Amino acid sequence: MASKLWTADQLAEYLQVGVETVWRYTRERKLPAIKLGNHYRYPVDEVMEALKHVRERPDGTRPMDEQQRMTLEEFGKLPEQAGLQLIDGLLVKEPSPRYGHQATIGNLFVHMATYVKDRRLGRVILAPFDVVLANDQVLQPDIMFVANERLSLIQEVGLFGAPDLAVEVLSLSTRVYDEGRKRELYFEHGCSELWIVDPDELTVILSVRGDTGWEDTLLKHNEVLVSPTLMGFRLELDTLAP
Repeated sequence: MASKLWTADQLAEYLQVGVETVWRYTRERKLPAIKLGNHYRYPVDEVMEALKHVRERPDGTRPMDEQQRMTLEEFGKLPEQAGLQLIDGLLVKEPSPRYGHQATIGNLFVHMATYVKDRRLGRVILAPFDVVLANDQVLQPDIMFVANERLSLIQEVGLFGAPDLAVEVLSLSTRVYDEGRKRELYFEHGCSELWIVDPDELTVILSVRGDTGWEDTLLKHNEVLVSPTLMGFRLELDTLAP
């Protein structure tokens, strides 16, 4: 299957570097690129593979397979900063989100928190708040729900265990993790329900825990999300628009 093509701006945002750095690496032939007219497009899969083989990435960090792995104890000693996660023992830092991303999270949180509070179902928690799944796994979902019977898992420094429901709102830089490894980790550690929200397309992948994996339903902007974990909570996706 052909690799997805990104613009220089999209690649720069993902790597958290200036677009000039992407252009420089292109001129130095360190990044695979396709020239279309006067513009370059970057095959994502090939770029990620190429970055594994350079000693230093454009942002000054080493490839993930050369980074020193970290434990929960070491992670806990780092200065507090939003968007910092520990995935398979490797630090993952998310850049500051854009307005549409935050507006979607805000709309969702208001709807969820009001519903849960009125019915005394548990707690809805807004990021940044750590979810500690293992000694090398510390995630930060954008929103999480914890049911009453599991509130004891909430401590001052984080939730020690999977939430009953996790919400991830996609951005260009987080999509790879949100749709990949984080999704796997939520299932492995007992999360009952996961929403992956695309704020640009106004779609939600509603994933409900099955016997052997997530059972997914793609909901589009004119449809209604109904959550089994939140006892019938209903949300018209059109209301998520900023």
